[in-house]
Amino acid sequence: MTPYLDVSAFWPITPFNSLRLTTSVGYRKYLDHSELDSSTILFSPDSELSFDIFVGNFTINLHDRFSVQQDPVGEPSLSNVADFGRFTNTAGATVWWNLNRSTSLSLTYDHTDFVSLNSEFDFADYAGDQLALSSRVILRDNLWGGVEGGVASTRYRTGDKADAVTGHAGLGLAKLNQKKWAIRRSQEIAPSDRHEKEDGLIN
Repeated sequence: MTPYLDVSAFWPITPFNSLRLTTSVGYRKYLDHSELDSSTILFSPDSELSFDIFVGNFTINLHDRFSVQQDPVGEPSLSNVADFGRFTNTAGATVWWNLNRSTSLSLTYDHTDFVSLNSEFDFADYAGDQLALSSRVILRDNLWGGVEGGVASTRYRTGDKADAVTGHAGLGLAKLNQKKWAIRRSQEIAPSDRHEKEDGLIN
């Protein structure tokens, strides 16, 4: 049994700046195995505090995305585990620059902290940084194209896992208001492994 309370708030601080909060707060209760009950309040993975700033041709978004989860589903490295409590927080900023009516650039930086709430899973704790740059050009009334690229680093706190650096670059086309597709070539670099892979179509 997992009751949740959805929370959504919007505060237009000025005509050009707004603050938004979206989250779901809940608790997990087992009727037969109370030892598996949540040890803390749970926050859904889509929880976010976001602040928008509009300055001339620039739009700046400051965001903090956070979650507290217990369910180990989605963690393939774990087996026979019922309680995998963890806190995830991603804070960062995105800047959009509208060069003209048809061309825009965006730059995003995020810092992520992953902290296990059970000491036995400390090996999974990590800190990560991500930097991404993309461009968008409207080619026709309903079609746009662009290029994108990014790099990310992951650093594990205990040293039980190898740190990694990943990167990607690619081209994209999309019809406005429809599902995006892209052909992307990405490269992953790790201390003991270096390889390239073709991702093909991305739906």
